[in-house]
Amino acid sequence: MPDTVDEVFERFLNGSPIFKNRDVLRHDYVPDRLPHREDEIRTLAAILAPALRGQKCSNVFIYGMTGTGKTAVARYVLDRLTAKARQVGAPVVACYVNCRMAGTEYRVLTALCASLGVKVPFTGLAKAEVLERFKKALFGREITFIAMLDEVDV
Repeated sequence: MPDTVDEVFERFLNGSPIFKNRDVLRHDYVPDRLPHREDEIRTLAAILAPALRGQKCSNVFIYGMTGTGKTAVARYVLDRLTAKARQVGAPVVACYVNCRMAGTEYRVLTALCASLGVKVPFTGLAKAEVLERFKKALFGREITFIAMLDEVDV
């Protein structure tokens, strides 16, 4: 049996790869450019831009048909916003949570806490306690916090 496994490994290592970039198959992959979404990108960027000056942004609710690029546009803009914030020294913290993947409100709150450096056990606390820890961490800092809750309707 070990020979068979070694053969598989050798064939894999010596063969040419099937994929140029396997990362594009990941659910969290964001491409470098999003053709035909320039208007949506500009609109969302304009709404979030005040964060770069420590100002509050408007809330945004993005909806539409499945597969139209809502998540890709939002993540694209969020990634660029956080990169620009680092570049200019703006205290912006952004957190992306896919609510379907998180599965429960508790895990959504846990992800929000983690983005602020607050450790929360995987289970065992009341949601109200996790929310309090999140609020305490958030209100104790001079930051602009942006939470992107994807698939919140699930």
